[in-house]
Parts: sequence; structure tokens; C-alpha cells
Amino acid sequence: MGKLQLKIDGNDFTGVLADNPVIKDQLNACCRTLTFKLSLYGNRLDLLAHKVELFYKGKRWFIGEIKKQKEEHDGTNSITVYDPLFLFGKHEDDYYFKNQTATQIIKSMAKKIGLKVYKLENTNVVISHVLYKKGAPDKITVDVLARTWNSGGDKFWFRYDPVNNGILLKRRTVPEMIWAFKTGGNLISASRERSIEEMYNTVKLINRETGKTATKVNAKNKALYGNTQYYEEISDKDKNLSKMAKQKLKYLSKITSTMSMSGLNSDGAMGQFFVGDPIYVEEKNTGMVGGYWVRNVSHTFLADDAIQLDFDLTATEDIPEIQYDNSKK
Repeated sequence: MGKLQLKIDGNDFTGVLADNPVIKDQLNACCRTLTFKLSLYGNRLDLLAHKVELFYKGKRWFIGEIKKQKEEHDGTNSITVYDPLFLFGKHEDDYYFKNQTATQIIKSMAKKIGLKVYKLENTNVVISHVLYKKGAPDKITVDVLARTWNSGGDKFWFRYDPVNNGILLKRRTVPEMIWAFKTGGNLISASRERSIEEMYNTVKLINRETGKTATKVNAKNKALYGNTQYYEEISDKDKNLSKMAKQKLKYLSKITSTMSMSGLNSDGAMGQFFVGDPIYVEEKNTGMVGGYWVRNVSHTFLADDAIQLDFDLTATEDIPEIQYDNSKK
């Protein structure tokens, strides 16, 4: 038997795989996805909502449910599977929490939806009270973790653990050893793109009801890169326009840098990578030398002993923004 094994409802479907399975983990997605194709000529199957598990070298790399199935005229079926955190993005409601930590909030939402919990580390910071009107648990989770960080707590990350089949919440720490990708070794390609297309060096906000305006300027960037202005009308009369303009300028008045890299994980020796993991890259032509954080990652199972890794990287840890402006009541 090969190292890769695909099961649907416990039954082995590895023999009818028609292409290379791909696992994707993305910073702005609520959950991970698995895509693959099956050759089911003459054997039509309704696979929606069926359970899928992907194993590599006997270890479960993915668990989830089929949410999309596309059937072709030649019997090929394209399958899209989401891990159980999919439900965190599909359960909007009014949520109110008082004097609870992010850990307690995540645990109670998981219980409400019926999601398994594997291990939730204690975030310690108590959030006095938050009301989320028409809140989605995935955004609420990001929000309470951002509030924890903004209140002087540690950085935390959450995901669905496929091995232990439950939600994992853990502190973001740099391990003593991190995997390295180098030219002439396991690095396939690398690119670095810098852009000032979306840069705004002046931010002007206006409230039509009150007549108040606020303007903030990054004088240095304005002189270097041009006089570009972002303009927005704000309807909420209670908003602090000056503070809001300052925050928007900080976000908009900067060079955007996009770094991508492909590498080879021979025989799966490196294990699996997730959003938020650190890696080391050494590629002199792009100037990518040093430690980076994984923003997005996909694993493509090319052959039994080769997994291609495609990364989007960032030089600094992505700490999610607070998702809900008016949640405190």
C-alpha cells in the first residue's frame, strides 16, 4: 500500500484518485480545504456531506466533509472538502459574553454548534463584556484573540487539528528549530513583488451629519511617492474621526510586499505546515534571506514520496485586526 490514502466514510478511494490532492490553509479563510478528483465512470455517487479523511504515512493530515461535487461527462468528479471549522463561518447569531476569556468564549461557541474541542490553551485575559449582533463565530474568535493581544496578552492561533479531531488553540511561539528552504536544495522557486499602486499618503474623513472632517498626512511618503488621497464619508456621529483617520493612514500609507515560494517536502519529512508557522528561506536573487511567517500554504501530493509546498509569506507575524467596531455595549 502507498503512503497516501484517501477514505470516504471509512472506505478506501485511493485507487480511483484522478489527480493530485491539494490541502489549502489560508489566513483569511475560516477553515482548511481539501480538493481532489475521482474517476467514477459508470458509477454515479452522491457524496455531499460525506466524511473524508486523508492519510499520509499512516498519519491523518485532513478530516472534513464534502461540501461541493462536480460531475463531468467522462465520469470525473471534482470534490471540495472543508474541515469542521467551516461551521464556525456558518452560524450567525447574536452572541453576548460577560467577564470571559477568549478560551471560554471559543469553548462555548463550539459547544453551541456541536464542534469537537481538542485542546484550548488559557488566554488568561478577561474580556469584560462584548455583544456581537449578527456575529459569526469565526470572526468572533479572531476578534477576541485580537482583543486579548491588544490588552497585553499573548498572541494565539486557532485551527482544527486533524490528528486529534478537534479545535486547537495555542500560543504563537517560535520553535527552537524551523525548516529551511534553500537554492540548490529543496527550494523550487521564489518571487518578491513590491507595489505602491494602492498606497494613499493622505486620508480625509468627513461626517456629513456633523460637518466634522479629519485629515492625516504621511509627509515623508507624500514627498517620495506622490500626493494620493483616500476619502471616505462616515455616517456614525460617535466615531472619533481623528483617531480613525490616523489608523487608516497607518494601514494605507505603506509599500505592499508580496512574497511567494515553492518548495519540495520529500517523503513528507517536514510534516505539515499551517498558517502562522515560521520557515527559513535563502534565495539571493529576490533578497529573500531569513525567517518568514506563513500567510497561506497549499500541499500538493505529487507522488507517493513528494509533496509540493506553495507558500505566501510575510516578514512579520500577521496579528488579525479587531473585527467588530461596535461590539462593546
